[in-house]
Order: sequence, then structure tokens, then C-alpha cells
Amino acid sequence: MHELQIKPIDRKLRIKSVEATCKPGDLGAVISGDDLLLPRQIAEAFLNQGVRSAVDLVAQIDAFPGATARALGWTPAQVATGLTQLRTTLADAIPSALLRPPPRERPGMGAMAPDTLSVVTLPKKRDPH
Repeated sequence: MHELQIKPIDRKLRIKSVEATCKPGDLGAVISGDDLLLPRQIAEAFLNQGVRSAVDLVAQIDAFPGATARALGWTPAQVATGLTQLRTTLADAIPSALLRPPPRERPGMGAMAPDTLSVVTLPKKRDPH
């Protein structure tokens, strides 16, 4: 039987702004000690939204790629590329479960797919007598 190995989060990896250049599709993230260094333009965009750590940054970009694209002036494809690179950069520092959270369940809208209607059994009406 295989045991699941989970890396403890030894460091928070706080976001720190540095003077560096960036280009669309590359967040320019670098780990330095307990900090995640990001170019000033990128760091400020996220710090202004209350994103303070590397884990929060991944979650924010993953949950809101369209808003991230608008905030950075990138295309959604460039945001996806940047997120992939960020996950690679963080892979040895943060548990993969935090870098790739499970997909959210889509809420039902009340309608059922036609192919499932034939297998649904409705409760029998009770006889009022």
C-alpha cells in the first residue's frame, strides 16, 4: 500500500515586489528565501486585490483568469501560460494539492438531461382516502 506524501508548507512565500521586467505570459516569479519575488507591475496588480502569498496568487489566477487578464493587460491564453509557469516554479516549495485544487462542481440548474429522464422514477401519489 502506498502512502500519500504531503509536503508541509514550510514557508508562506509572501509576495514581494522587485524592479524587474515582465512580458505577457510570464509572471517572472522567483523564489527567494521566504518570498516570491514578482516584477513590480505584476505584484502591485495582485497586492491591490489583497493577494499576499504564492498560494493565494495561484488560487486567484486559477479562479479568475479573465479578471487577471484584464488587470495585467494580457490575453486569457497568456494568463494560462503564466499560471503553468508559476505552478512549475512553485512545485518544489508548495504541495501540489494547493497548486492544483480539485475542480469545483458545477451547480445544477434544475433541468435534467433528456437521456436521464427515462431512468428517473417519480414518487407515487398517495391515495387521499
